[in-house]
Amino acid sequence: MAETRVVDSKYVSLDRRTLSIAIVAAYGVGLWTHFVHWRSGAREAHDVTFWAHWMRDSTLSVPLVVMAVISFAALVDPFDWMPRVGAIWADCSGDCALAHRFPGFWWHAAANLVYVGAAVAAACAFVAGVADVRAKRVARYDSAGDLAAFGVALDRCTGAGGLLAALAALPILVAIV
Repeated sequence: MAETRVVDSKYVSLDRRTLSIAIVAAYGVGLWTHFVHWRSGAREAHDVTFWAHWMRDSTLSVPLVVMAVISFAALVDPFDWMPRVGAIWADCSGDCALAHRFPGFWWHAAANLVYVGAAVAAACAFVAGVADVRAKRVARYDSAGDLAAFGVALDRCTGAGGLLAALAALPILVAIV
């Protein structure tokens, strides 16, 4: 006869911040998706109201968004603080709270997500700066105003590149120190 293991649910916990991010993401993306479908004329075969359809689908997606946020924070991990994704989702017995299994887990996950957000923003600013410099490069000889605009664009591009280089060096510095 198979043995049944009873899990005490008081040890299974999820950080409130991660849960709130997941809920906002699930309901926000769900609302946007359903609004786009509704505007395009797409309807379900059975007549469910827009709000009921949105609430049902978004509520069902909350656990998936929680898993995606946790896995993404561990997968990106520029500072090598987090456990591997397989270790996070491995079967455990006893105290299964991520904060207890991996001390500092939530702070490291938040730092990883903030770092990724800053790096993506800096990379986008750098790409936009390069495009601006390329657009104003030819016209810089036409007038003094165009030369000044090219100088401003070049300064923005250089600043964004410096910020991107500093962000790229940050994990190396953290590893050394």
